[in-house]
Amino acid sequence: MLEHFYFRLIQPNLSKRIIQCRSLHIMSGIVMIIYALHLVADFQESWMLLLALLPPAILIIVLAIFKKKMITELNNNRVFRILEVGFLFMGCLHYLKTNQFFPAGLFGFFASFLLYILYIENRLFSFQYIDVTKDGVAIAMPTHTKKIPWSLISHIVVKDDYFTIEMHDQQISQYRIHNSLTDEEYFQFVQYCSKQRQVA
Repeated sequence: MLEHFYFRLIQPNLSKRIIQCRSLHIMSGIVMIIYALHLVADFQESWMLLLALLPPAILIIVLAIFKKKMITELNNNRVFRILEVGFLFMGCLHYLKTNQFFPAGLFGFFASFLLYILYIENRLFSFQYIDVTKDGVAIAMPTHTKKIPWSLISHIVVKDDYFTIEMHDQQISQYRIHNSLTDEEYFQFVQYCSKQRQVA
């Protein structure tokens, strides 16, 4: 009998998440351009940094507006986010050196926020699963993995494209999934869940 069952999650509101992702890319590009324009006043010393900053900023904005599928593809999104974070931290350090603490704080906060967003996007834009093992049920959430031990679970139902967990305290959680179990695998799954609940 199988000892590990997994179901691929279908992320709710993924289209909304993609719009948010693109909006943050556009905002990051605009902030990078603002930082670049600040360097124009000292063009003779900063022209190399200016040339390194402006083209990526413009490219990010253009791709976010006109190539939404490309920029939200997992690997591309990761590259552009890291680029944005790097330049924003650079801006933060630049403002710190010139004792401009307010813009330094804003740039540092925004860069840190984008790092957190990158972590969430890496989870959302990659395949996530519900894992059912002898330790319980582990459900991949946008920010963390929710773990439910068998001792708390009253019943599990997998029907059509939904995975439903009923708890002993009457709480019910339902998740949309890609259900790829065969009839034989489903029978094994029901038997396995029943056995684990009895052991717990």
